[in-house]
Amino acid sequence: MPPLIDGTLDDPAWSSAAVLSDFLQVDPGDNAEPWEETVAYVTYTSDALYIAVRAYERDPYPVRYLVHPRDVVFEVGQDRIGMALDTFNDRRRAYVFAVNPIGQQGDGVVIEGGDFAEWNGIFYSAGRVDSLGWTVELEIPFKTLRFPRRAVQDWGFRISRHYIRGGEDSWTGRDRDLACDLCQMGELVGLEGISPGLNLDVNPEIIFRRVSSRQSLDDPYVAGGLEGRLGLNVRYGLTPSLALDATWNPDFSQVEADAGQLDINNRFALFFPELRPFFLEGRDAFAGAFLGSAEGDPGFGDATPLNLVYTRRIADPVWGGKLTGKVGQATLGVIAALDESARIRLDPFSDGLDPQALHPFPHDRAWFGVARVKWDVLEDGFIGATYTGRDYAGGYNRVGSADARLRLTPTLAVRGQVIASWDREPGFAGPMRAAVNALYADPDTAEARFAELPEELAELDGERRADGAWNVALDFDSRHWSGRANIAAIGPDFVSRTGFFNRVGYGRFGGQFAYLYQGTGFLRRISPFVSFDRYHTIPEGREAFAATWGGREEENMLAGLEFTLPGNTQTGVSRSRAFLLFDGRRFSGQDGWGLWFNTDAWQGFLFDVFVNFGESVIFDDVVLEEGAKPGWDWTVSGEARIRPVRALQVRPSVRGSRVWRRTDERARDNLYATAIIPRLRLEYQFSLPLGLRVITEYRRSNFYHPDGPRGESEERLSFEFLLTYQLAAGRAVHLAFAEVQEGENGDPLTRSTRGGVAKATYVWRF
Repeated sequence: MPPLIDGTLDDPAWSSAAVLSDFLQVDPGDNAEPWEETVAYVTYTSDALYIAVRAYERDPYPVRYLVHPRDVVFEVGQDRIGMALDTFNDRRRAYVFAVNPIGQQGDGVVIEGGDFAEWNGIFYSAGRVDSLGWTVELEIPFKTLRFPRRAVQDWGFRISRHYIRGGEDSWTGRDRDLACDLCQMGELVGLEGISPGLNLDVNPEIIFRRVSSRQSLDDPYVAGGLEGRLGLNVRYGLTPSLALDATWNPDFSQVEADAGQLDINNRFALFFPELRPFFLEGRDAFAGAFLGSAEGDPGFGDATPLNLVYTRRIADPVWGGKLTGKVGQATLGVIAALDESARIRLDPFSDGLDPQALHPFPHDRAWFGVARVKWDVLEDGFIGATYTGRDYAGGYNRVGSADARLRLTPTLAVRGQVIASWDREPGFAGPMRAAVNALYADPDTAEARFAELPEELAELDGERRADGAWNVALDFDSRHWSGRANIAAIGPDFVSRTGFFNRVGYGRFGGQFAYLYQGTGFLRRISPFVSFDRYHTIPEGREAFAATWGGREEENMLAGLEFTLPGNTQTGVSRSRAFLLFDGRRFSGQDGWGLWFNTDAWQGFLFDVFVNFGESVIFDDVVLEEGAKPGWDWTVSGEARIRPVRALQVRPSVRGSRVWRRTDERARDNLYATAIIPRLRLEYQFSLPLGLRVITEYRRSNFYHPDGPRGESEERLSFEFLLTYQLAAGRAVHLAFAEVQEGENGDPLTRSTRGGVAKATYVWRF
C-alpha cells in the first residue's frame, strides 16, 4: 500500500522503508557533524518511487520557507530538501528534485561538469512544519523518468538538506580533492519490477488571443480581432530511455519577456537566455564540452564556449520535433523545426509602393536541424559530435563539430572542440534587383528604390564562405586550488546561423586561477582569484586552423578577492586592467574596479548589488558621428527580494550606466550617454497552484553633445500581467495581458502594442 502524500509520516509504508540517517555536513564543514538531525525514508511500488524526510530543527533558527510558484525553489531564500537520481548510473547526468518545507516543487537536470538544464517532470509532494521541525513526502512516478530496460535497477542517488542560514548536510560525503560531483553519489540498488509503461504524454493547448499594434511609431494603431487557435505537444517514449517530443502551433504566452539589458555602448550582440519550455526540456542532450555551450552563456573560464545550439534562432516555430535520450553508451539529441518568422519583411518605398509585392521569397520559411551524439568514455568523460543546419531563401548554413571531455586524474580534466562551417547567403539581391528594374522604366529611379533596401539585405547575393573554429582547455580542481587554461580560435569567415557567436576572426588564450579557504566560522570562504586573456586578430583570408595569428587586438587582466559569510552572504572586490586595439586606435592601461555584495541572511529580505567603474572605450560616438575614443563608465545593477508575508514577493531591480568622454587631462570630461532600466516584479501566491505575476519595466537611454544638450533619446515602458492556476507541469490555465509604450527624442510615450491571452493546457499520461 503506497503512502498518502500529505506531509505526515504516519503511513505504514514508512515503517518498512529503507532508512537513511547518517548525514554529514559538507558545507561549510568537511564531512563533519551535521547541522541538524535529518532522517530520510525510501520505498517504492511498481509505479513510483516514494521518499520522505524528517528534518529536525532547534531554536534559535526558525524554519524558513516561502509560498511561491513552481520551479523557483532553487532561487529564493529558504530551507529545502534536494535529491538527485542518476537512473543510468553512469555518473554523467542526473534528475534533480527539490521541495521546500511546505512541499512546493522545483526540478531540473544536472550534467557532470557543472551545467544545469530546466526540466518539467510530473511528481507529487507535500510538506508540513511542526514543533520538531518539518517533514516532506515525494512521489515520483516511474512514467516521469527515463531509465534502461533491466530486470533489476541500480541508480545513483543523493539526498541533501540545504539551510538558508548557509550550509548543506548530505547523506553521501563529499571529497573536495575529486574534481567531479556526480561520481560521488550514493546508490539505490535492487529496484525490481518497475517500468515507465507506455510513456505517452498528450498535451493539447487552447488559446484565445487579441493583439493590437502599430508597425512603427508613425503608423496608425491597428486594433486586432479575437483569434482562437489550437496547439498540441506530444511526448512518446520510444524506449524507456529514448523519448520523442513534438509540438505543433506552440504558444509561449506565459513566458515572461526578456529583462532589459544595457546596450548604449556595446560592440557585440547581447545574449538572451532561452525561456520557452519546449526548447528547455531535454536541453542537456545538446550540451558540449564547454560549460554553458547548450545555453550560450559562458561559464567562468569559458570566454569562448563555441556555442552551436542557440534555440532562440527558432523565433516562431510552426512545428518542432525533438528526439532525446540514451542508447547504450550513446546520448542522442535531435531537433527539427520549421520557423515562420524568418521571412524577410520590407518597409514601403518612398513612393508608397509595398516592396513585399516584389519579394523574391514571399512565402519562404526557415528550416532548422540539429543533431548531437555523445559516447561515454572512461569514468565520466565523453566524445561527441554535432551537426547543425539552417535553410532559408535559397541559402544554407552547415556546421559540423567534434568535441570531447576527459578526466585524466582525480583533479585534472581536458576539453576540446573542433568545428567547420559552410555557408551560402540567400540569393536575395539578384532577384530583387531584377524585379525593381522590371517595374521602373527609369534606371536611375530603379537604382534609387533598390538603394532604399536595408544594406544587410542588398548585400545578400549568395556569397559562399567556409571556415572553422577550435578550442582546447585544461581544468584543475582540488580542495584549495582551481584553474582553467584555454586556447581557441575562430576564423573570420566562420558562420553559425543556429548558434550564438558574438565575434569571429580572432585567436585567444588565457587562464583563470583561484584559491579557496573554507572554514566553519564567520569567514566561511575566502577566495582570491586572478584571470588573464589575450586576443589576436586572424586576418581576412586566413582560416582558424592557420599556424600564425595577427597582431594583439585585446588583453584583459583581473584580480579579485571574495568572502563568504554566514547567512549565505558574499562580498568582494576586483581590480582590472585592459588593452584594446579598435577602429585603428590603441587604448592602453584601461583601469577598472568592481564591487559586489549579496545576502539573504534576513527572513523575508534578499539583496544583491554589483558596481563596476573605470576607464573604457566609446566604440561609436552616435552624437558626433565619430569613431572610437577614450571613455569612462560607471555601471550598477541591484536587486532586492522583499517578502512582507510568505505569499508575496516584491522584486525591485535597477540597471544603470553612465558613460563620459575622456581626455588625457580629465577622466570624465563631458557626459556622453546614460541608460537606466528600473524593473518591478510582484508575485502573489494565493495557494500553491494559484499565483499572480505582475512585471513592469521602464527603459531610457540618452546621448549628449559635449556642451551638454541631449542629442538622442529612447524610452520604453512595458507592463505584464499573468494569472496562473497550475496543478502540475503542463496542467495549467493562464490569463495574460501585456502592453508596450515607446517614445523617441522627448516625444510622449505612445502605445505600440497591447494584447491579451487566455490559455488552457492539460497533460494526459498513458
